[in-house]
Amino acid sequence: MYAAFLQEAGQLLGSALLGEASQRMTETSDTWRRFALACAKACKGKTAEVDVKEIAELLRKCAAQEKRVYSSSIDKAMTHGFQYLCTSIVSISHTALC
Repeated sequence: MYAAFLQEAGQLLGSALLGEASQRMTETSDTWRRFALACAKACKGKTAEVDVKEIAELLRKCAAQEKRVYSSSIDKAMTHGFQYLCTSIVSISHTALC
């Protein structure tokens, strides 16, 4: 849901950074889904043998992806979006006053 918000905000604000953040967030959520599915299969005995190493690797991948999303794309995108919003508010205020 957050990825969809970032995508829409990127389109409305014309921000490629928000679009990039949306894409990375979508990739991260896909990895979380694979992790959850592997855990559910292991808990319900849906697989012959539980591959704990695979589950652990998926969790490490989730952590690395989230770190990359929040330490680069989102920070830059949010800064850009906030600056755009402030500029728009000043422009609208100026137009309304004149």
